[in-house]
Amino acid sequence: MSELTRDDLSEMILRLAHGIRNPLATIKTGVQLVKHLTQPDDEVDVYLASALESVERIDSIIKDLQRYVKLGPTTPDRYDVRSLIDSAVSSVRPNLNERSQELNCHYHEEGYLWVDRTQMVACVQELIHNASTHSPQSAILELTVQRGSEGAFHIHVDDVCGGLEPKMADQVMRPFYSTSPLGTGLGLNIVSKFLDLSGGRLEMEPHHGGGCRFSLIIPEADHDTMLYH
Repeated sequence: MSELTRDDLSEMILRLAHGIRNPLATIKTGVQLVKHLTQPDDEVDVYLASALESVERIDSIIKDLQRYVKLGPTTPDRYDVRSLIDSAVSSVRPNLNERSQELNCHYHEEGYLWVDRTQMVACVQELIHNASTHSPQSAILELTVQRGSEGAFHIHVDDVCGGLEPKMADQVMRPFYSTSPLGTGLGLNIVSKFLDLSGGRLEMEPHHGGGCRFSLIIPEADHDTMLYH
């Protein structure tokens, strides 16, 4: 039998994901219904809550696998940096509010990116979500936009995670590695892969506040591209 190609594997993953998510949705609905009929905090209710958490984790893993496999050549266009970030921040704001967290945005530069809008917004969302998940309740997170010396935009997201041990810092960018019990370990890899396709890169470093800084570094749309559009 011939070896599977990358396209074969991608198609297989997408078909498996579709086949799993449909019955998983039925299981989730059934568990939620039974949980609704139980008394809060009794033994059955606690078990069902744990089962729902497991279902959510499986669903999250499958969605991230689908996103990772689907990443490929994009259909970019010219977008204002601030509008992209504002869209991402608006979508994650309710989750931040649930954790009583604040996100301060600092726009030191204005300009344009030549990107796929949906994927770029998703990347910013991922970094904010990652920072929120690894920071305590009521934490103040920081997002900063500035232009680097190499003509690229630097979008920094600072968390309050308390820092990472050197051995963990070496692994955090690896596929399927996560320090969160509900994490899939694919989010940062999806961001990194998208940036590679867009001519940029993802960086991580400690910052003075005792946490971590993740940075999206992506080329600015050049003047010729802006005139063309």
